[in-house]
Amino acid sequence: MASFGTLKSYENDVQNAFDCVVAMNIKLENLNKKRGQTNQFIIEHRIGIHYGTCIVGNMGRKQRVEFAVIGDTVNAASRICSACKQFGTNFLISGELAQMINYDLPSKIVSGYLIRGRNELLDLVKIYQ
Repeated sequence: MASFGTLKSYENDVQNAFDCVVAMNIKLENLNKKRGQTNQFIIEHRIGIHYGTCIVGNMGRKQRVEFAVIGDTVNAASRICSACKQFGTNFLISGELAQMINYDLPSKIVSGYLIRGRNELLDLVKIYQ
């Protein structure tokens, strides 16, 4: 999991998160080409991005404290990531997030997706790279 703008916002955190995933996918594709040439297994991943408020900080007890990011936004991002498998993709973003960024990659809107733990439907955008 990665979090953008949680401790300090740079005013373009949403765009930075999206651009990071695009760069990660390019790097992974190049790595997999090299791995394929040496008969190594192909590495796959799934990424889901969502935007919103969350709780950030050190959490736990004296015996074990961890830095954590929690809340509905984090849960929704995790569920969006899991939905990648259902939609046969490795890159999904929330429709809300799609309206906040600039991108020119091919995409397809998946309307009215119900994620576990929520009552309202969420639009998703499948990004093709």
